[in-house]
Amino acid sequence: MKQMERRRVTIKKAFFKFINEAFADDIPAKLNTTVMSHEENSEAGVLMEELVKSHGYKAESHAVVTTDDYVLIVHRILPPTLNESATKSGIVLLHHGLFGSSEDWVLLGPKKSLPYLLVNAHYDVWLTNARGNKYSKAHMSRTMTDDEFWNFSWHEIGQFDLSAVIDYIPNGGREIANKTLRQNILNRVPAGGSMKTIIHYIQLVKSGQFQMFDMGRSQNLKKYSEFVI
Repeated sequence: MKQMERRRVTIKKAFFKFINEAFADDIPAKLNTTVMSHEENSEAGVLMEELVKSHGYKAESHAVVTTDDYVLIVHRILPPTLNESATKSGIVLLHHGLFGSSEDWVLLGPKKSLPYLLVNAHYDVWLTNARGNKYSKAHMSRTMTDDEFWNFSWHEIGQFDLSAVIDYIPNGGREIANKTLRQNILNRVPAGGSMKTIIHYIQLVKSGQFQMFDMGRSQNLKKYSEFVI
């Protein structure tokens, strides 16, 4: 466990170093730290259901098992008061970005966050958590200390995670200028993910093409039945 914690801290420090170098003129100096005090960010450490509750709404947590046995936690956002007679406008599924989580969608608060606005408009709102992030750390046969647990990129997230969530859901389913909001977001990122996901993004940038993960000539042939992907 100590090794996993050191690995998590190393990844987080590397992420903040990247953010600071990329946006040095735009991000406050305080964001160089990996841990913020309670006074600086009162929402730090609050889990999704508690966070949604503090905004006056309700949240359900659902466990979804993918076909390759990852256990994902999906959050469903509910109105403050259930109205069974209200006509649903439809189902909306929102997926976070790289190293994010379902929390990212509600950090703007009850008056501006998209999930709450959709719930107010009578949509059935579901928020995903990709394999490997803070909510989806389980697998039916592997543990987080197994290298194979982390052998995925956003290719598998799209192929397995999203399809499993869609099948599970009933019926198939501006620029950020606020300093406090930025602190909230960066304090919660990265929420977890695999290094292979980052490598996949780098491959796309270098190749200039949208393609599957390049594992090398022989492994590509084995997995994709062709040399070039």
